[in-house]
Amino acid sequence: MKKLLVVSLAVLLMTSVFAVGAQANKTESTKPVKVAVVFFDFSNTYLSYMRGGMKAFESSLGPNVSVEYFDSRNDQPTQNDQIDTLIAKGFDVIAVNPVDPKAASTIIAKAKVRNIPLVFFNRCPDAADILSYDKAWYVGTTPEESGIMQAQMIMNAWKNKPSLDKNKDGKMQYVILKGTPGHPDAEARTKLVVETMQKAGFPTEQLALQPANFKTDDAKNIMETWLGKFGDKIEMVVCNNDAMALGAVEALKSAGYFTGKKYMGVVGINALTTVVPLIKDDIMLGSVLSDPNFEAQAILTIAVNLVRGNEPMSGVKVGKVGTFRDVRMPYFEITKANIDVAEAAYAKTEVK
Repeated sequence: MKKLLVVSLAVLLMTSVFAVGAQANKTESTKPVKVAVVFFDFSNTYLSYMRGGMKAFESSLGPNVSVEYFDSRNDQPTQNDQIDTLIAKGFDVIAVNPVDPKAASTIIAKAKVRNIPLVFFNRCPDAADILSYDKAWYVGTTPEESGIMQAQMIMNAWKNKPSLDKNKDGKMQYVILKGTPGHPDAEARTKLVVETMQKAGFPTEQLALQPANFKTDDAKNIMETWLGKFGDKIEMVVCNNDAMALGAVEALKSAGYFTGKKYMGVVGINALTTVVPLIKDDIMLGSVLSDPNFEAQAILTIAVNLVRGNEPMSGVKVGKVGTFRDVRMPYFEITKANIDVAEAAYAKTEVK
């Protein structure tokens, strides 16, 4: 009888412990979370879509999660001050798109004092900085992959469209509109698009390379100068992003291209809604998409998980973890043949 009583009490105790544990987990999983998301610049087109993706995803995080967005206006000192303010206001986690990735150590030092998790995104800090704080993560793409994919797109287009070789010399004469010098994406995309073509034995001749700082107007002005210098000798315009591709297309249209047989190949990166019609109308050859929704969802999901003590990648549907708590999003080659993929990606965002 005593033995039965002991067993019964033990079962009751275990049941109580499991019940308490379950309740604790339930409490943890619904813990209110205040998320601050700091963008380097609201005016950046791609990031505006990412912000839209975040806003569209907010309701999926549950009623106990609130998200606020902040614009650093492309100024690192402003962003540093914002981080101080957000910490003082009691935000539970901060997602940061750094103006300068090298400033990550300063941002980490500020958050670490208050034990506040950080999710860097879009511009990758040094691995050593992320690893210096066990509550720091990074979400973004691998820019080298976009350069490789862009090169493959160019080589396929050259093979399938013989008219691109305007002087029939069997060699592609090209120019590169590079992003901001020193920017990780600009450096990686430029290097890899060239290296990939070279390693494939693809015959090329680079006529010019100039930074246009990811900006449409800068690219338009540079393209106009190149047209004056090289004219129809240029056979391909390689752009580190779509904003610069748009500038190149504007300059080319003004010079009479894309009417009749007057044509020049243009490729970009981001597959923005503004270039979708150009790809459909055979003006641009294509672009490389990083779905802003995938990145947006991963950033917010990881941020909430870090506060609630959940496994950081729990609920993250797309993305692979690298070597230093870096989550990498995939790229997709976009041409006229699969333009619907880009259209579907941006249709899910809610730009405001």
